[in-house]
Formats: sequence, structure tokens, C-alpha cells
Amino acid sequence: MSSDITTRLFSAYGISPTHVLEPQKGYRNTSYAANSDNGMVNVIVYKHEPGIRDRIVRANAFGDFLYSENLPARRTIDNRLLAVR
Repeated sequence: MSSDITTRLFSAYGISPTHVLEPQKGYRNTSYAANSDNGMVNVIVYKHEPGIRDRIVRANAFGDFLYSENLPARRTIDNRLLAVR
């Protein structure tokens, strides 16, 4: 993804990154981690496939639960799921 698209992704969530790390690619996603005024953040872009929205919602709920139990887990900072085209 170009830096212009990366900038637009962070901007869509109201994040002003101070330093964006190299993207990390997985089977279903690409992760864009960055330092920001609010600490470390991570925008994850998932590829389009059947059932992916439900999978994202479940993963977010599980991470939020673990975080609420004071375990070292990611948590959502925004419940919106945006489509990138």
C-alpha cells in the first residue's frame, strides 16, 4: 500500500501517527502499526472473503475481553469496520 493510502487509513480513524512501522503481512491481512500521540496503534486491513466480517468481530470481542481481564492483548479503540476499495 502506498503511503498515501496508509495516511488515509489512519486519518479515517482520527489517528495522527508520528512513526509508521513497516507493514506486516499475514494470510488474511496486512497490519500497519504506528506510534501516535495516544501510544502504539495498529490498523489491520483484511482481504475480502466470505465470513471475514464475522471473524473480525469475534477476534475483536475476544481481544477486548482479554484486555478487560488485565491480560496483555490488543483491544479495539474504535468499533467501525471500514471498507477500502
